[in-house]
Amino acid sequence: MDDSMRNWSEAEAIEAAIASAVPSLRAFAVWLCGDRSRADALVQETLEKASASIGSFNEETNAKAWLTTILRKSYLTDHYEPHETADPDEAIAARIAINEGIVASEFRVRVMNSRVADQRSRRNDHV
Repeated sequence: MDDSMRNWSEAEAIEAAIASAVPSLRAFAVWLCGDRSRADALVQETLEKASASIGSFNEETNAKAWLTTILRKSYLTDHYEPHETADPDEAIAARIAINEGIVASEFRVRVMNSRVADQRSRRNDHV
């Protein structure tokens, strides 16, 4: 068997493995999405990504597992925002700044109240 025949038979084997995995891939997508039309779009996206990276697929690769991984990662990337991991020091600094702002505004209110009280007492002393 020459190389062109071997490549052709490998391509057919890969295509058959992928085609046989599609029904279970779709069932998994429906389970994830809860909506058949969204699931179909996700499967289509998965097959496009698989086609683009077909070079990483070989005879020993489990097509169903490979496609399921692509689908799951696509779903997670598209449907969940990455959680920002804040620097703990920044979070503490932000809380301190907020608390200092509250303390400062309470201090200003106390100062203003004492000034008003002083002005009232001065008025009452002069009357």
